[in-house]
Amino acid sequence: MKLSELFLFLVGETLREKLKISGGERLRLDGLRSQIRFRLQKVRSALKQIPTNSISYSEFLTLCIDICTNHEQSLEFAKMLDQVGDVIVLGNVVFPHPDQLAKSMEKLILQSMAILNDPRKQQLEELERQKAFIDKKSLSQVRGELYCGLDFLIVVTSPTIRRLSFATLTYMGLTLTFPKSANYTFRGS
Repeated sequence: MKLSELFLFLVGETLREKLKISGGERLRLDGLRSQIRFRLQKVRSALKQIPTNSISYSEFLTLCIDICTNHEQSLEFAKMLDQVGDVIVLGNVVFPHPDQLAKSMEKLILQSMAILNDPRKQQLEELERQKAFIDKKSLSQVRGELYCGLDFLIVVTSPTIRRLSFATLTYMGLTLTFPKSANYTFRGS
């Protein structure tokens, strides 16, 4: 019986039938849990004893089968160890020491970043300076064009606005003065 099947059963009578438990007996999972933990610890300690940095997946399964004595349970353990992060499985290669793998990756990254007088780093700094200069120049050019455009708009539209304003004010003045003069004319001086 698979470990995953144990947790996927239905509850009640179906579960009792599957596990062959009579009505008065109780199911105790404490023993099962301790067995699983014990076997997992054995697999983990066996993995720590491996001197190489990587092994094949078949060797990893053989190690699990030797400890579990059940092929299905060893597959479940292998999958569980990969999911938990006790091992790293990449295709057909298993890394039994993921902490050492992480440390070596960290060293590689730090070595690639820590190279002094790297010509690529100097080239990057030069390109960043050129970019900053181009950004300043383009900003000043855009501001100049905006100010010139605004000035041009004001110069072109100001006479029209003045004429319109004068005509509107003159018309408004006539309309305000017309009733007074008309009233004066109709009364007869």
